[in-house]
Amino acid sequence: VDNAELFLARMGSVDSVLASFERMNADIDTLNEKVDPLERVDTLKAAADFDELYYFSKCVERKVYMLPEYQFVDTRPLRGLDPSTRKAFELKHSDVEIPAFSDLISYVEQLCKIQELTKGITSSGKSSVKSNSASSKPSSSSSKPQSSLLNSLGSSKCVVCAKECHKIRECPKFKEITPVERYELMKRLNRCRNCLGNHYTSLCKSSSRCSKCTLRHHSDLHFGTDSKPSQAIVEASGSHIVSNSATSINNNSSDALTCNVPQISNFTIMLGTAVVSMLDIHGQPKPVRILIDIGSQVCLMTKKCSEALGLRVQKSSRSMTAVGGTPIRHSNGMVSCIITPSQNSEPRLETQAFVINKITGDQPQVHVDHTVRNRFNNLCLADPKFDQPGEIDFLMGAELYPLILNATHNFIVGEPSAISTIFGWILVGKAPVTSSASLSLLLSPSYTVNHCCDALDISLKKFWEIEEISTHHPPNPEDDACEALFQESHYRQPCGRFVVRLPFKNSFSTLPNNREVAMKRFLSLESRLSRQTTARDEYIKFMEEYKSLGHMSLAHDSSSYIIPHHIVLKHDSVTTKLRVVFDASASCGPDNISLNSSLLNGPKLQKDIWQIISSFRLFPIVLCADLRMMYRQILVDPRDRTFQRIFYRSSPTSDVEEYLLNTVTYGVGPSAYLALRCLIQLVKDDGAAYPLASKAILEQTFVDDITAGAHDLESALCLQRELNSLLALGGFTLHKWSSNHPALLESVSSDKVTLPLNFSVDDDRTLKILGIKYDPRCDTFSYNIAPNNIRITKRGVLSEIAKIYDPLGWLTPVTFFAKHIMQLIWMKGLQWDDLLPPDLTCEWNNFTCGLPALSAISIPRYIPAETSDAVHVLGYCDASEKGYACVVYAVTIRQDHHSIHIIQAKSKIAPLKTISLPRLELSGALLLSKLIGELKPYIESLHAVSINLFTDSTIALSWIRTPPYKLKTYVANRVAEILNTTNPSQWHHVKSEHNPADPASRGLLGPDLVQCHLWWKGPPDFLVKEHIHFSSSPEIQESVEYLHEFKPHASHLTTSSSVPYLISILEKYSNYNKAQRIFSYV
Repeated sequence: VDNAELFLARMGSVDSVLASFERMNADIDTLNEKVDPLERVDTLKAAADFDELYYFSKCVERKVYMLPEYQFVDTRPLRGLDPSTRKAFELKHSDVEIPAFSDLISYVEQLCKIQELTKGITSSGKSSVKSNSASSKPSSSSSKPQSSLLNSLGSSKCVVCAKECHKIRECPKFKEITPVERYELMKRLNRCRNCLGNHYTSLCKSSSRCSKCTLRHHSDLHFGTDSKPSQAIVEASGSHIVSNSATSINNNSSDALTCNVPQISNFTIMLGTAVVSMLDIHGQPKPVRILIDIGSQVCLMTKKCSEALGLRVQKSSRSMTAVGGTPIRHSNGMVSCIITPSQNSEPRLETQAFVINKITGDQPQVHVDHTVRNRFNNLCLADPKFDQPGEIDFLMGAELYPLILNATHNFIVGEPSAISTIFGWILVGKAPVTSSASLSLLLSPSYTVNHCCDALDISLKKFWEIEEISTHHPPNPEDDACEALFQESHYRQPCGRFVVRLPFKNSFSTLPNNREVAMKRFLSLESRLSRQTTARDEYIKFMEEYKSLGHMSLAHDSSSYIIPHHIVLKHDSVTTKLRVVFDASASCGPDNISLNSSLLNGPKLQKDIWQIISSFRLFPIVLCADLRMMYRQILVDPRDRTFQRIFYRSSPTSDVEEYLLNTVTYGVGPSAYLALRCLIQLVKDDGAAYPLASKAILEQTFVDDITAGAHDLESALCLQRELNSLLALGGFTLHKWSSNHPALLESVSSDKVTLPLNFSVDDDRTLKILGIKYDPRCDTFSYNIAPNNIRITKRGVLSEIAKIYDPLGWLTPVTFFAKHIMQLIWMKGLQWDDLLPPDLTCEWNNFTCGLPALSAISIPRYIPAETSDAVHVLGYCDASEKGYACVVYAVTIRQDHHSIHIIQAKSKIAPLKTISLPRLELSGALLLSKLIGELKPYIESLHAVSINLFTDSTIALSWIRTPPYKLKTYVANRVAEILNTTNPSQWHHVKSEHNPADPASRGLLGPDLVQCHLWWKGPPDFLVKEHIHFSSSPEIQESVEYLHEFKPHASHLTTSSSVPYLISILEKYSNYNKAQRIFSYV
């Protein structure tokens, strides 16, 4: 109040100079600086309670401001406010030039009333004016940051007892409560836990530490034993316990998730453990200690356990996340394992588990009190040593938990509780310990599997399968079982149509109830179609046709399992622009069972597409046709139709009805096998009278496309008639006819003719950006180019690369460029949705910008092998630091004129581990030899008279001509494999500038490949003739790199002497008696 009187006494000087200034706040601030200096007005902050502040405001209002409307001329009281309070006042009155003093008084009165009302309320109720202690800097005279008006109003009273003015640590009430309660109180009041000041702990500038444990908290807040707490003071919020440090989740090699907290009471939390038997690689049971966690979606096994069992670890691209979405980066792959109770061999639980270095720490963490064992002494416990800390080898997730519970599901409530399982009784919950100890509480890992990359994994797998040379796979017993089931169960109707059974697995029992999921998906489809009128009309047309043809019929009862379905739009399709796909892979239930997972897929019956296209190039006259509704011409046995139910209605105003799908259905796993198997059976039953058609169906059919040919028009017309007749016997019809000879289309109606023929894989899940196609009008192959605009992330780029479809490798220089980008992305260690760095973004943009240029490529289809005088095969390989590649050509000669045709090419990226260039060149030669081995049947059909292979590496060539036993392991193994399919005499040298494989081993952009004559036409003409009749070979190059790969030879040296032994003894010893004794001894 004294400061207020001083303030009022000095206000008179303002009136004498007021007229010389305009009414602007900035000018008034300048005016007040000219007035007799007055110490910064701290009256508002000095007012300890509401009465003094109210008296001050009324005094100022009565004695000083008699101006009209009490305009707030003198700004020193306003400047006396702390910055946050003044800012709030200015913002509230920003619509007037100069606020009236009465506005300030009203504002202060309002704040004071709020302070009175909220006094004593904890920090859980937030005040309307926040402290700016986090942003204000402390003055030079005080270490405390400036606080707001509301905080300062109550600063004279203790925040704990709200009665007297004293420091917190001196408060009697504060001293009475326990350290834990003190800690919680300071946390609720948002005060520093280090110095008890009115600021956040993170902003505390005090260097003081606890005198008991030397950690960063006040000594009055120390709780626990006199020793240091485990790692950090714990901040508890509700029922969750998290570490105050940043390392609540261990970042070491272990993947265990723990939270270290001081043990406050003599109890621990027990997790369910059991000792079970797990079969090793030899089928022998081994004891394994497991942790049962129903909060985990996956099973886990330690690396140590998998090695002890000898289980084969398979690579897995699926990712795991733990608490808070934390990714688990230490997965070593997956293993398949079989678990049984330790005392019995049944039941057997089969599952897959991720392999990680460590699951968690010892369980339990401390010895459990003996009273727990005494209590459950009469039970057969799953873990005999449940009360002793021990390692965990395996974590059993929620997938298997329902399977281990006994039918009676007995449960004993208590601390801890006991649950009856097939392994015995497991103990879970709170349990007493032998003594107080510092515990590390386990946060339930709650591991989840990330399936978002599964579709991308499938696409990448297909991409690399096309790029790889096919290998022989051992027979699968499930394929044999599927074949046997078909032979036993299929039959034909009197009209010739096939009827088949669905090949269920032996373990199949029943399908889960998914009606709710299927209904949601159907309604979602309807909602989508309601916004797309054209698509909706196509969908209704498709489904009504399905009904009218008898391919689906109304069900007279209901089923618990329904197949969801969706639509796929194909705008470039000539006939069907919309296709309905039935999702038989949609899983449901705790075991994620679907119709497809319950069925056998059957063996692969069709040839690879490269074989179909290569054979397609051998005939001068070709014809192509499509089997109309191939799947839907094959009926499913009525006993199995109940598993093929869908929801459908033609109008949203109608009731949703169930329909039975009566035919083999697109989207059901074994449908491809069943369809092709029926074609093969048709040839076996009726094909003897139609030899040309039988050969075309067995050797020149890809899915539902028949690509056949003949060497003359008469044979082609006969082939066409036979195909129509033979397929009609099985109820099949052909449409979408195309041919390079118009006579074959004269007898076909115009609505059954199509141009051109697309050789892209018919996979509706993805859109190929490069799809090879055949145009019968020009009798050439070309490429469809449809690059997509994507977000340039790791996921987006890899997804687009996986869509590149080049089954014969004609675009190998371009695909090699894409592979190199893929490798650079992996080397960067980017996350799936991380944007690519600028350098890789530039590389990707250059790649995609060059793709449209590939549409200019035109590759002649026909290789005139039958009409040529001779056919020769030339193969070339090359390597660079980026990788290696090979390409094979066919050279046809007729009347001293030759033409060269590219057959196939392959490439591989160099491994990340540095390998010498000669070794990479040898790997390129190995790739070429494998390709020649794969093409051997096709080369025989060309009637090739010679095969010559070339490399530009004299070192690799010398290794090939060296017996493998003389070489070191790496080179010897590859040379031996090369010699399995080729002869050393077939290998020759070519200069790098004349090697067609050179651009494929370095990569080219689209425009550069179009102009690359060396790639499309091979070496210059004069060299082609030389390569065809190659007879000379360079001498073996004995360079340092060449000799370095030779095995070292051990040398043995023997010496002989012509001097008699007696003489040598006498020469060695001068003493005659000694020499005599030595000689006598010998």
